[in-house]
Amino acid sequence: VYVRGFVEPERAYETLKALHTTFKEQFFTEKLYHKILARGYMLYSNLLYAAFEKQFIDKMVDSTYRLSNGIGDFVKFLHTGKINHYIWIAYLGISIFLIILIFMGG
Repeated sequence: VYVRGFVEPERAYETLKALHTTFKEQFFTEKLYHKILARGYMLYSNLLYAAFEKQFIDKMVDSTYRLSNGIGDFVKFLHTGKINHYIWIAYLGISIFLIILIFMGG
């Protein structure tokens, strides 16, 4: 049985205000998520992007481009259109392959 004046609603609210706020804010999980987890993840992502993507991946792609461009520049001089040049290159390649096999014990 509720007796008026026995429990003052304003006083009860002031007493339990911290508990009310905690439940209302769902134990502050959303604020915790956004302020700590999401911000930390974004900081980690930006750092990883700056360090790994820019420093490692971009340099690896650039190096691959330079290597393939250099090989292409070298190989274009081997393509003369003369069949005897192609036969000499094939002979040279087979000779190198056989020498490697002999010295590797294969």
